[in-house]
Amino acid sequence: MLLILKDLPLNESAEDRYISAWKTLLGGSKLKAHELERDLWGHLYENLNILDGKAHSLIQLTGVLVAAYAVVLTLLMPGDHAAPGNHQQSSVSVVELLVFILGSVYAAVAVFLSLLVIWVHWSSHQEIANLNAHIRTLIRIRNQRTVNFRRGWTFSGISWLMLIACTGARLFPFPHIPEIDTAIIVLLAVFVVGHLFMVFFYDDVILSLRLDDNQLGGQIPGALRPQAPAPRQ
Repeated sequence: MLLILKDLPLNESAEDRYISAWKTLLGGSKLKAHELERDLWGHLYENLNILDGKAHSLIQLTGVLVAAYAVVLTLLMPGDHAAPGNHQQSSVSVVELLVFILGSVYAAVAVFLSLLVIWVHWSSHQEIANLNAHIRTLIRIRNQRTVNFRRGWTFSGISWLMLIACTGARLFPFPHIPEIDTAIIVLLAVFVVGHLFMVFFYDDVILSLRLDDNQLGGQIPGALRPQAPAPRQ
């Protein structure tokens, strides 16, 4: 089962089926060819606008997250605000510091991926002259922006979980046992590696293991790499 690439037409044959299914949905032979292509063109631009809106919302949400991490930083480094003799509350464990750093980095990555979604793309005169090629370009742009948004969403969600963990550790301090701290650090490392594998490599591995291209519906590994435009008609 695919995750980040789920439901995306990943190569030309999948794009053909997507375009054909959309034309059938619009009424097939009841509309002229140029009317079908125009409606599909509008549908794809509407999809891109939806992605832009979702990316803006994710950036705003992550902005709140970054501000929250700034507050947590004051809790981790209380300085003169710490109560006298409250060494347990003022000291910072390696686990707390690691979770804080990972959460901050994850929030930054979420913003970066969201910025890739709202990157401005203007159609070239070659694309405008060939509507069929233009439609395929829009499908591929939508694919890549969908992938970036889905990845950014996971980074933002995990960053929120790490923020909750940091805040809870500060508000409800507990004695740190070296063996438990070491185990937590190992689990964090495994979790981070697992997450990065799932969002960046898992789908390509699954696609590479599926040998029957017909069963795949035309999906191939690395299908989001740039493809040559369709020939002029």
